[in-house]
Amino acid sequence: MPKIVFEPNVPVAVTLRYLEGKAVDSAFPPGSTQYQFSAEEGVFYLSDTAGPLFMARIKSLGVRTGETIMVTKSQVQSPNSKRTITEWIPTRGTVGEQPNGTYAVPAPRPVAVPAPAPPEAPSELERQLAASLRQVEERKAAAKAAQMTPAQEFTARLVTEASALVDAFAAVLEHASKAYGNSVKADDVRSILLSAYINASRKAA
Repeated sequence: MPKIVFEPNVPVAVTLRYLEGKAVDSAFPPGSTQYQFSAEEGVFYLSDTAGPLFMARIKSLGVRTGETIMVTKSQVQSPNSKRTITEWIPTRGTVGEQPNGTYAVPAPRPVAVPAPAPPEAPSELERQLAASLRQVEERKAAAKAAQMTPAQEFTARLVTEASALVDAFAAVLEHASKAYGNSVKADDVRSILLSAYINASRKAA
C-alpha cells in the first residue's frame, strides 16, 4: 500500500481500517519499534512514543473503525526546552476549510498501474527460421565434435544454412501463392525472407 505523506500543520483525511496500530520493527534507530496504521488511503508510521498517544486520542474521541477523521502533523515547541516536537492530532471533521483556518486535504489514493501487454507470439516464418538456426547450431557443434577442419566446418555450415533458407523460401513461396496468387511476387518473398533471416540471426547472436 502507498505511504500517506503528511505536511506540517495540514490536516489529512484518513479512513482507519483498524483503531490499534501494529507494532513493527523500525530502522531508525535500528532495533527500535514503531507503529503502523492502516487506512483505506494507505499506511503511515508513528514512533514508539507517538503511536500509543495517537491511539489514546482517537479512543477518547470515540472514533470507530471505517470512520474518516482528520489527522494533523503538528509541530510545536516543547514547554520544557527550546526544541520542536511533533504531535499527531486526530479530529473529527471533513475535507475542506477547518474552523481553525487550516485546510484539510484528502490522503492520496493508490494509482492503478496497468499490467504490461503480453509479448506477441512469433509468426510461423519466425518459428521456421528459429528452428533452422537451432539446427545450424547443433550441426556446428556436431562438426566441432568430429574435429572437422575449418574449411570443412565452413562448407558444412554454409550448406546447412543455404539448405534451410531454400526450404524456408519454398514454404513461404507456396503459402504466398495459395493465399495471394500472383499479387505477391517471388522477388518480394525472397526479400521478406532475407530480412526475417537477418533479424533472426541478430537475435540468435
